[in-house]
Amino acid sequence: LMACPALYISADVEQEMPGNTTAETSTAGAGEVVSAAEDSTTEVVSPSHFRGSSSRPVPNPELISAEVKMGDLQKDGACQTELERFCRNVERGKGHLALCLDDQVRSAAARFEEAVISEACREELRAFAIAAAKAPVPLDGKPRVAIDPVENFNELCELDAQKFCPGSSGPSLIPCLKRVKVQLDPNCGQAMDKVQQLQASEFELDPALTDACAEDIANINVCRMVKPSHKKNCLRIHMEEVSERCRQHLFESKQQENEDIRYSDGIHRTCKTEIANHCRDVDFGEARMMNCLWENAGKPNFGQQCSAEVTWEMRQASSDYRLNWRLRKACAEDIAQLCVDEKAKADESSINELLGLSGGNATTGQVLHCLKKRYGGIRSQNCKGEVMHLVKVQAQDIQADPVLSRQCKEDLERHCNSVPAMHGHLCLRNHMHELNSECMAAEVIQGSLESYDVDNKPWMKHDCSPAIREYCFDVPKGEAQVIRCLQDHMMKNGFPVLCRTSVQADMQASNNDWRLKYGLSHACQDDVDQLCHDFKDLGGGKVLECLKDSMEYITTSNCRAEIRRYVAQGSENIFAAPQVLSRCVQDVHDHCSDVEPGRGRVHDCLRSHRFELSPGCAKAEFHEQEIEAKDIRMDEMAMWRCRSSIEKFCPNPQWGQGRIWKCLEQHRHDEEMNSGCIQAIDKHLVEKHRGFFLNPEMGVCMKDAKVLCGPELGMAEARDFKSNGVVLACLVNNRHAIVDPQCREEVTRKQGQRLDHFDLDPSAKSACDDDLEKFCPMAKGKKEGRAHKCLQNNFNKLSPACKKVQQGIMVMSAEDVRFNMPLKMSCKAATQRYCRSVRPEEVEKCLMSKLYDISMETPCRNALLSDMVRQGSNIDFNPDLKRSCKEDLLRFTQLGLCTAKVPTSGMADQGLKIQCILRNIHGVKNPQCRMAAMGVMRKGSKDMRGLPGMAAACEADTALFCKDVSAGEGQRKQCLYEHIKELHSPECRDHIKWFRQEQLKDATLNPEIERDCGNEVSSFCRSVEAGDSRRLICLERNKMMNGFSEQ
Repeated sequence: LMACPALYISADVEQEMPGNTTAETSTAGAGEVVSAAEDSTTEVVSPSHFRGSSSRPVPNPELISAEVKMGDLQKDGACQTELERFCRNVERGKGHLALCLDDQVRSAAARFEEAVISEACREELRAFAIAAAKAPVPLDGKPRVAIDPVENFNELCELDAQKFCPGSSGPSLIPCLKRVKVQLDPNCGQAMDKVQQLQASEFELDPALTDACAEDIANINVCRMVKPSHKKNCLRIHMEEVSERCRQHLFESKQQENEDIRYSDGIHRTCKTEIANHCRDVDFGEARMMNCLWENAGKPNFGQQCSAEVTWEMRQASSDYRLNWRLRKACAEDIAQLCVDEKAKADESSINELLGLSGGNATTGQVLHCLKKRYGGIRSQNCKGEVMHLVKVQAQDIQADPVLSRQCKEDLERHCNSVPAMHGHLCLRNHMHELNSECMAAEVIQGSLESYDVDNKPWMKHDCSPAIREYCFDVPKGEAQVIRCLQDHMMKNGFPVLCRTSVQADMQASNNDWRLKYGLSHACQDDVDQLCHDFKDLGGGKVLECLKDSMEYITTSNCRAEIRRYVAQGSENIFAAPQVLSRCVQDVHDHCSDVEPGRGRVHDCLRSHRFELSPGCAKAEFHEQEIEAKDIRMDEMAMWRCRSSIEKFCPNPQWGQGRIWKCLEQHRHDEEMNSGCIQAIDKHLVEKHRGFFLNPEMGVCMKDAKVLCGPELGMAEARDFKSNGVVLACLVNNRHAIVDPQCREEVTRKQGQRLDHFDLDPSAKSACDDDLEKFCPMAKGKKEGRAHKCLQNNFNKLSPACKKVQQGIMVMSAEDVRFNMPLKMSCKAATQRYCRSVRPEEVEKCLMSKLYDISMETPCRNALLSDMVRQGSNIDFNPDLKRSCKEDLLRFTQLGLCTAKVPTSGMADQGLKIQCILRNIHGVKNPQCRMAAMGVMRKGSKDMRGLPGMAAACEADTALFCKDVSAGEGQRKQCLYEHIKELHSPECRDHIKWFRQEQLKDATLNPEIERDCGNEVSSFCRSVEAGDSRRLICLERNKMMNGFSEQ
């Protein structure tokens, strides 16, 4: 399209071009051009209109000369018929007859109709106008032209001519008045406007230009053959071939033409349909019509030929401040103040120097580039508006920026050779760190100004018009507010895909340099100077990475907000995180080439291949997660999903240091937590549990980790995923040795999360994945500890590695209800009701005391019974008993008390140890051991399943004698005792007798007494130590006292 004006010219050349052998050949050539643009509205002139056609009459030069001397057309000349028909009442003189006929021609042309004037008259009229324009005028002290080119020209411009052009007359007056047109009286200005339109239609009506370019027209065949209105454009297309004098006049002529599209007959005719359809209400003049055409050039019903002409013209207007009529007028004072050197150089340079035709490089565009570079110093709002319009034009067409095109020529060829002109800037920004310094500087200037508003990014505005109307209709323009609005809404369902693609492309490109981001470049100047001064002018994302790594030291709140926004964009789309992408390019290609960017998908893909990533990519991805873990706002998708949950569960949020994540984690099981946020929390937890440094709240554990987990901490400090959660596992295993209470609390919380969600524990997952698939496929992915519960229910079938892991988990769950997920989840209501003020490690004991309360929920009772059975089967699940009875158990074993006459039916070795301690409780020396043992016996007093081996030994007898007796409150043991002589199992009989003897020695082992005599024990026997029947004796002695109930 850049060269399209040449097509229009070639369609207007003579039929008999030099070198052509036949007319038919050249006619076919012209026909080919027309058919290539058959949908255009460009007028195709018939062969009879070509200059030099053999059928065209040639006026008599002597006649024309005489007419000019007389000041008007001869009434008996070639126009006799037309003058009688149209101008009978017009007085001859001062060109009145010529103007009368010219009005007829132009009125018809304005209607795109053929004037009813003979070809001979038309040629005489044309020859007269040309001769009149060149006619000299005597120097009589009154500047004027020989014959008015338009009605009353000399009269209307008399005062302005004397004021501005006192030494100019004849052919030199009109060029002089053109140069000062903005200062002319309105009436003279309107007359000049008509003159310039005449000159647009006839090249030779501009004597100075005609004289300067006469030889060039003669030497360039195609320009000699085109019709008059196209000669100037033809010469401009062949600018490098014409003489310097002609070149200079063309340049000066273009300065004047750019005020009004009508001063360029070619584009005016080419775009007649587009003017009618798109710019009907726009006034001509002050470049308004050209701007209107440019604004509408991308619309579907806009002709290609007009679009090409507009592109050509806008490139010309963007190449030199003198060719940009509106900017030149609006910015005159600012140019004089801000761009003195650039203006002086441009004004002093010859046209050859400007265009680089004198052996050096071209220098066009320096003043415009200066205005862009010093935009912040521009005082005039009108000038700022024109500079921003220039930015829009150059954003749409990179070749409209001559300075950048020169400085980026090699980079454009290397990186963007096949990229459309409208996407050239995006391409350069995506290669920012590879650009040469001059190209980078020019692109930063353009990009920083583009970032001010979506209007400065025409391609984005075009793609996003529907989205702007729907989501950002009330957002003010400027300060990147509409761009931010689009970014904030682009992930919503229903957001236009085309706009999302454009916004993401712009975001990706601008994230390559801090100066390309409006908000950040304005808000972070001071912080950049303080924290990242060494990188300030390097570009290529160095400053962005520096600010990202120094976030906690940024003092400006607005800058912190902008950096958060930048990081969040990169978390959503890796292509908007250039520093990460540069380290992961090969990894993305190898592992995630089929993954669609956006919504964090590529990051998720890379992290799913964490152990296969290259070292640089692993560290970069880990660092991204480390930042996201500190502040949920850095994870755009998580923030989008959890915004409402944060408002509900974390009011008045304190951002940073993982506090919001922690708040959400604590409410993860709340019924009102939305499902999308739960997914985000679970995803975040999986990552956190794999890396110690992805847990900001675990900073309180650094000292303990160094002491207890030195080697594991060393692995984690590599920050590359390879530690796979070993530090946290080490702290859990050494939890009793942790010194810092805050650390102990955090480790407890983390382990609770691991037990709740099987996938959070890398070591458990590694050891038990196959077992889970084999025995508990329905529990995969389930929360609330269901996976571990199922595995423990299949404990004896598990692989050795998984059995070891589950053994450790069961031990932990016996220590603290916070580690006992089935109990914790089943007993929420009961815990609130009975044990709200009880310490966590005492909660299970509290609940067990209420085991058979009528208000106890069945799920909670079942969970408690399950724990009781497990604790009765293995001393490892009785941590207090194991710890406090270690020495007594060793002594009993050495004395042989743990093997003689002890029933062993259904008991494993660890259950036998409990049995040994209980059977020898009166020989226990350690008071804490006795207390722990009595706790086990009190549980068993209510339900024999809590005593090692008893339930298994008495199973058959219970079914025979006590099948209708409810479990609990010691009822089944009492039933069996009542049938003791009938019991078939000697082992069961031994268990029942033993426990009956113990009940007689300690009233607290008798559920009936504990239930019915609780008040009496508190009133009369509080100070009496349990054991050796002391409380029974106490109750007996006081049974006649007042307050002693009958029951």
